[in-house]
Amino acid sequence: MGKIEGLSVGQNYIPSLDGLRGLSIIIVILSHIGLHKFVPGVFGVTVFFVISGFIITSQLIEEISATQKIDFYKFYMRRIMRLAPALLLYVLAMTALLFFSRDHFSGREVLSAVFYLANYYDIFIGYQSYIENTPHPFVIIWSLAVEEHFYILFPFIVYLFKSNGRRLFLFLVFVIFLGLIWRWILYADCHSSAPALACGVSLQARFDHSTDTRFETIVVGCLCALLLRLSRDRFLTIACHPMISGLALAGLACSFLCRDEQFRSVYRYLIQAIAVTVIFLNVEFGNWWRLRAFLSDQRVVWFGQLSYSLYLMHFAALSLAGLATKGQIYTFFWFAVFLPATFSLAMASYYGVERPMLSWRKHFGSRASR
Repeated sequence: MGKIEGLSVGQNYIPSLDGLRGLSIIIVILSHIGLHKFVPGVFGVTVFFVISGFIITSQLIEEISATQKIDFYKFYMRRIMRLAPALLLYVLAMTALLFFSRDHFSGREVLSAVFYLANYYDIFIGYQSYIENTPHPFVIIWSLAVEEHFYILFPFIVYLFKSNGRRLFLFLVFVIFLGLIWRWILYADCHSSAPALACGVSLQARFDHSTDTRFETIVVGCLCALLLRLSRDRFLTIACHPMISGLALAGLACSFLCRDEQFRSVYRYLIQAIAVTVIFLNVEFGNWWRLRAFLSDQRVVWFGQLSYSLYLMHFAALSLAGLATKGQIYTFFWFAVFLPATFSLAMASYYGVERPMLSWRKHFGSRASR
């Protein structure tokens, strides 16, 4: 079955995926309100990457199955309609906030956010925070930049291998291998006596936030969708085997507990992405029905549907709370500003911007109902 045909899981809404998003955004927010030593917010983003790769690949495979082609114009318009409106709202609001509160305006910073270059801007130039004890509001856009950089090329790769899914599988495995080798080389270079310019001004951000060191976590989600089409039964039998599930959970625990810098820079995110994939497969197709029921609960799913707006707007709330308390973070007053601002701004963005754009997305072929 070398030719890519239909992908059954890509044709229906999967509530547990939104549930995973819901848990992930909670992890991200908790890490940004003083719990970062105990709650790894960057892991929540890794989950987002895996889910995004899975969904986009499923959709592309389904389109090729139905039409034997990819409508690139509609694909990119769907991505723009999905992400750009809320992002532009966020960038405009934060630019105004910075300008009127600190009399500060940097055109380069705004352009880096709008054109999805926030990750590399922060790595090689660095955003300067103008609110005490509060990160610059554009830092959070790094993950959106990683996704968009990946999806500029990925549809063309899928189309190139549209007649041979097995070759696409081998190519994606090779890409993951190259990513691992690159991170190993980069780590050695950046920890040498004379670090290269490629290491940037923030070494942690270089490994955590750059497209060239994080793209393989998206590819893992892409591989999951592809394998469900090429060899569904065999793939699920392996992924849902108790030994494989146990190894995935052990690997995930190790990625949290191991503090070795080289392990965390080179191997951590790939291990986490694989573990998340195995967990998802066990939840959706295996015997983890209790977890599936929890992730499919309407309240958890609602958090997942709100996750994009929450992701952006909780960072806006950080700035508002920092300004209101003059940098006195994590106090009662700080939380009294942060929590209401986070949810009110997120719901305003979701119901006022994201949901109204749904009809436009459908005009370009989206079948999303939420």
